Amino acid sequence: MRVLGIESTCDETGLALVEDGVCVLEEVLRSQVEDHAPWHGVVPELAARSHFEHIQTLYMSMISGTSNAYDAIAVSVRPGLLGSLLVGRTFAETLGVITGRPVCGVDHLEAHLYSVQMEHTVPYPYLGLLVSGGHTLIARCLSPTSYEYLGTTLDDSVGEAFDKVAKMLGMPYPGGPHIENQARDGDRTRFAFPRTALSAKDPQRATCFSFSGLKTAVYYLLKSHADADPGFIRDVCASFQEAALESLMTPLAHCVSQTGIRRVVICGGVAANSRLREILSQLDVDCYAPSPSRCSDQGIMIAGQGYHVLQRMLENREKDITVSPTSRIELAKP
Repeated sequence: MRVLGIESTCDETGLALVEDGVCVLEEVLRSQVEDHAPWHGVVPELAARSHFEHIQTLYMSMISGTSNAYDAIAVSVRPGLLGSLLVGRTFAETLGVITGRPVCGVDHLEAHLYSVQMEHTVPYPYLGLLVSGGHTLIARCLSPTSYEYLGTTLDDSVGEAFDKVAKMLGMPYPGGPHIENQARDGDRTRFAFPRTALSAKDPQRATCFSFSGLKTAVYYLLKSHADADPGFIRDVCASFQEAALESLMTPLAHCVSQTGIRRVVICGGVAANSRLREILSQLDVDCYAPSPSRCSDQGIMIAGQGYHVLQRMLENREKDITVSPTSRIELAKP
């Protein structure tokens, strides 16, 4: 089965044709980084307008000149920016009417957690550590369509923490790649930034994350060093990055111990960070990750996950296989 995947949850417009959930036939992707860079973050209205202006052109550029017809359409419907989701959903349903193809809604987070299967064969169950600009969470992945959320962040995502610290340092948006580049030549032991351990305060939150204290520590350090030299900036970046990434490890280790599952998948934009991959490789777990270029939001992962959603729906003989766009989802309460 060939599935057309459409991704429009935030600031990337992505479309892809994928066969049987793993074989990528065609793909197009437009990033909105330059559109949002002046504001150091995503502006929802600009994001929705950009999706609206470019989605049809991207679709035509991908379909034009190819014989890769598709059998079904999958579109991201949650969570994300509501205006952006509506653009993708409307486009998908319109295509469904025109082509007579079935349309299914896909959970953006589940698509990230599945994306590794498009490059590696990872046996189920496994633990998924999803780290991105919008989300930081751990899930028990039981099958391509069955996920149990074990913990999430209580404030910012780790990607947001990178972006906000980068802004403090006067770096462009998005901040993650810039901090990572500076950190390569920095001393990650120079500043003892806090590693939040929520389990010490409340065992029921042992699988959750928090980055507010870390950001505050960086803020006050920078406030006391108004005339910072390049070496200082590199050391701040290295020390912050180390603290942020190590803060991911304690909840992950708790989930490994709690579930007994020793296969770990990392996904989401921050999963492209080379230092994170190095830290995880040192743990006593089997770690898998998509290629760095496949960690961002893309139509590929929507089409891949959509294949399995469609299979499940068809097996259950459900006629209505669409899902209404939702800006948020309810995760398990810590």
